[in-house]
Amino acid sequence: MIFAQHQKDAPTIYKTKLDIIQNNLYGVDKDDFAVNIARLRLWLSLIVDFEGGTPPPLPNLDFKIECGDSLTAPDPSGGLQPELFRYGQVREFLRLKNEFMGLHAGSDEKRKLAKQIEELKEKIKEWAHPRTAKFISPDSGRNGIPSNSFDWQVDFAEVFAPELAQSTLSGMMPSIINTVGGQMELTAAPKEGGFDIVLANPPYVRADAQFKHMEDEEERQEQIAEWQTFRKHLKDSKIYKTLHEKWDLYIPFLERAYQLLRQNGQMVFIIPDAYNAAKYAGKSHEFFLENTSINRVDFCTEIDLFDAGVNNTILHYVKTEPKETHQPIRVRRWGKRDEFENNQEFLSTDSQSELSETLFRPNHQVTESNGKKFPSLGDICYVSVGMAIHADEKQAQGSFKAEDLISETKDKKHPKSYVEGKDIKRWALQRIRYLEYGTNRAPAMFRRPTFIELHEPQEKLMAFRMCGENISVNYDNKKLMSNHTVILCVPWRYLKGVVNKSIKKATEYKHQNPEGDREQREELSEKFNLKYVLAITNSSFAKKFLFKIRQSKLDIYPDEWKQLPIAPIPLEEQKEFVKLVDKILGEYEKQGYPLPEKSAEKVREWEGQLDEMVGRLYE
Repeated sequence: MIFAQHQKDAPTIYKTKLDIIQNNLYGVDKDDFAVNIARLRLWLSLIVDFEGGTPPPLPNLDFKIECGDSLTAPDPSGGLQPELFRYGQVREFLRLKNEFMGLHAGSDEKRKLAKQIEELKEKIKEWAHPRTAKFISPDSGRNGIPSNSFDWQVDFAEVFAPELAQSTLSGMMPSIINTVGGQMELTAAPKEGGFDIVLANPPYVRADAQFKHMEDEEERQEQIAEWQTFRKHLKDSKIYKTLHEKWDLYIPFLERAYQLLRQNGQMVFIIPDAYNAAKYAGKSHEFFLENTSINRVDFCTEIDLFDAGVNNTILHYVKTEPKETHQPIRVRRWGKRDEFENNQEFLSTDSQSELSETLFRPNHQVTESNGKKFPSLGDICYVSVGMAIHADEKQAQGSFKAEDLISETKDKKHPKSYVEGKDIKRWALQRIRYLEYGTNRAPAMFRRPTFIELHEPQEKLMAFRMCGENISVNYDNKKLMSNHTVILCVPWRYLKGVVNKSIKKATEYKHQNPEGDREQREELSEKFNLKYVLAITNSSFAKKFLFKIRQSKLDIYPDEWKQLPIAPIPLEEQKEFVKLVDKILGEYEKQGYPLPEKSAEKVREWEGQLDEMVGRLYE
């Protein structure tokens, strides 16, 4: 696009592209195949603009697009600070790499030069990192941590040495950049090392990734163990400040990009839209709100950018202290992939400091009405998932499966009424079975036993977590047990005095933490009839709200349910909602699921009335 607007001829375009590849572009990936594909695409981008007979030899990109683990080497922030003699080493390192780019593959001269480059790199590494530098894996492969750490400051030393960093902006790039409206501006004369721009679509790997694409069970378990070990070592290294709870792998990649930038450098990332609302992203939000000027956020939840079953958010951060008046651009995109440029809506915005974390919520304004902030479902209820009833991997791996614990009939061994997410329909239950409980293995050997008060309060709401396109919430006052496919909402008032690690993650009492607000939540929950809350959770408003913030097309997670705003109205006014809810629940209680057609007609009418009433609360 840049070349087209400047109407350059083919030879000029070829020369300009070659200059950019040689002087401006760098890349790293852990996958050899991805690295080779990147090199190939750069070569092809050159050939397509070559005119004439035999094209000149293509540049050798072995030391430009490299293979390695981007996360596990020390923090490169601030660049290298070499003395005069050591600057000479970095200059020589750059000269050798530039010379290497022009050599033919397979030549003896190429192998000899590659050896010289590697030897000089080792010399630079000796003074680049003091002994206190934090490597996750100082030796080769210990504890399953990869030994191929990519050391940014050393491998790309010419970028991180301030005096030489300007060389990455030489050549043709300045003659075409910043001359087309809307392009990012590059810094003119860097005073520190680092990149001007970092672009990435990093890997997405959940904290509890099970690698189900792997058919060999032994290999799959090894992969799970390696991933958990990697997570622990990355957290223990203290290289990153934003790793929180069940962080996804893209979280440290965001912070690594920040570390790689020089002051005023810019980063653009395509990441899952889970980042907008997930609890694990909280520290990352805080970090970038405080340390960067957030230029733009594109919310792409309603458009499939990739065929991966994950929707995305595009972030554009600038490594500079945000000005008090700075207002980020916030854009909603929707439709088909080829409509990306056309279907966009500019959302309301404010100063970065005023928006705070709501900057990442495309619909944050719906939590307010007439200037009053609505409490969220998480303020009123403790929201979590049910038990994981398969055998715990550490103490009972493989000794029993979930189906071994479930019976169609109630007996001494299976005393607890039990449901799974697929049993929950809107307002009703399709099936109840019975769970083994109180034996040596149940619940003591469950993967996640939870705590009994979560399942047996006076009343609670139960929602199907993997609901797809249809939200299904039911009311329970029969102390039903459930598994991890069920979202449980227990009013805080029913958990008064219950203290454990799970609840502590959500809130604490004042005597536990001066900033805790548990007393207030318990008091607030007294002001809401749970059947009124049920009316809201099963409404069109709730569906629209949750579908905007959900991170998965299949699931709606507890952290998303917690954000649902609940309109505060007097208990007396809530009774009108409760009456209709009782009619619907009563019809299902009398007729069962599914309803006969006449009963279904009545329920649809009552649902329509409820939907209108709920809608008016949020106008």
